Amino acid sequence: SVTSTFVAFIVVAINISAAGSYETLLAFIDDLEKSLRLVEIKELSFTSSGTNLFEIKIGAITFWKNDKNI
Repeated sequence: SVTSTFVAFIVVAINISAAGSYETLLAFIDDLEKSLRLVEIKELSFTSSGTNLFEIKIGAITFWKNDKNI
């Protein structure tokens, strides 16, 4: 007999780096939060160069619907 396993969602790891003003990065994070795709942030770092330029690095996972049996 053949056994089939169905995985409903596939976990996809993503890494994002972005640089900009504080306001721009805040707007980016706000957009990420309001995204229709569920994003779970696992790591977040925030650095400043001393001016109005900041950098964020985000390590996250998201989920992709799997329509196939494996």
